[in-house]
Amino acid sequence: MLVPPFVFVSLLSMLGHKEWRFIIYVIPLINIAAARGARWMTSRKKGFLFKHLAFLCALFFLSLNLVATFISTRASMENYPGGVALAAFNRRYSGQENVHVHISNLAAQTGASLFLHEHAPPFLPSDPHASDPSWTYNKTESLTPSMISSSSFTHLIAESPETAGEEWTVGEAILGFERWKVNPAVLSKLKTGKVWEIRLAQWARVLEMETNEQLWILERRRIVE
Repeated sequence: MLVPPFVFVSLLSMLGHKEWRFIIYVIPLINIAAARGARWMTSRKKGFLFKHLAFLCALFFLSLNLVATFISTRASMENYPGGVALAAFNRRYSGQENVHVHISNLAAQTGASLFLHEHAPPFLPSDPHASDPSWTYNKTESLTPSMISSSSFTHLIAESPETAGEEWTVGEAILGFERWKVNPAVLSKLKTGKVWEIRLAQWARVLEMETNEQLWILERRRIVE
């Protein structure tokens, strides 16, 4: 049962461009195989010790899966700075007209999608912005600083505050997921062997998420001066 999914993923891994949505179709088959394995482990009737060890093993892997799912879900929630940046941009400049914003590659890959082009066509009939289609969302790639400087862009969602030179000023910095790290208080107690001194509240926060600035909303200085 697992051979077709693994062959499928292996073949897709040879592609230069990879996305999660390309392989999501194999998850049901893997879940079925895992469920069958868990059922086999928990339904063994030979030997009291083996039966209970198999049950505990299945319970352990199920618990491990829940923990991994929670950790990865929390990381994913903070791993779309592009979407956060574009939503913040729409709110920040909602009262302006003739806005021309360039969206960087990182922003486009992390949530700055067409669904957030609130001030540009196509509009829904009930959309309050339909009467003012004066915004342009631009995702042109491989632009040099000089090309950006000579362009008609009024704003940038950039991967660095120094992307386009001194004629731009930072409007807002957007944080994104960097990594998980062990709580320093817990780590210090573990290193000294004083596990009993770790409080329950500290165990509950044994992993801490670390974020950093990943995108910047920039605007031309003549826009704000």
